[in-house]
Amino acid sequence: VTPEDLRKERNIAASKAKYYIASVSGYDIARADFTRELNAVRQRVRKAYGDDILKTAQGRELDNRLKGQVASRLIDEGILLQQITKSGYKLNANKLDNELKKFIKDSGKNEKEFQQSIKDDGYDYEYFKKRFETRLLINRYLDDKIMAGASSQYEKQNMFANWFKNSQLLAEVIYYDKDLENAVRNSKASGGCGASR
Repeated sequence: VTPEDLRKERNIAASKAKYYIASVSGYDIARADFTRELNAVRQRVRKAYGDDILKTAQGRELDNRLKGQVASRLIDEGILLQQITKSGYKLNANKLDNELKKFIKDSGKNEKEFQQSIKDDGYDYEYFKKRFETRLLINRYLDDKIMAGASSQYEKQNMFANWFKNSQLLAEVIYYDKDLENAVRNSKASGGCGASR
């Protein structure tokens, strides 16, 4: 690799960093999604501990940990989605629509109240629907393809953990944002999140 190659690589990463935080085997994770998720987590923290919590020295340290956890979760999700895409597994639109309606009904709210509660949590409704679809796709794939035949919750967890570990080894994760890369490392070193269902 020549110095010119390295310079080009750095320039590409810098320009991509405006719109994406990282790439998982070619699947770019949008900065807009990261920002939405981080803002929602910050909102929950402020609601629980007060508006000024993130302004203190400890709060800034907590905020950095939150960034690492949110980025790590999105990257883990990217790894899962890459495996699902490779397999060709899909959910049909009717199933998605029915599951969303059931989810809203089970919340005990009508659709308008539910949409307001989503807004109160820091999400817009269209983004929530996109996230709901992603989580449903992942959960159905894991149940149908990865953990089918497991006889206990313990066995399911082991099957998932082994499969996900292999998926992580196969995935090529490239960070466009080095500060976030450090935040993820620090979060994992201090017992931060990993993939969870």
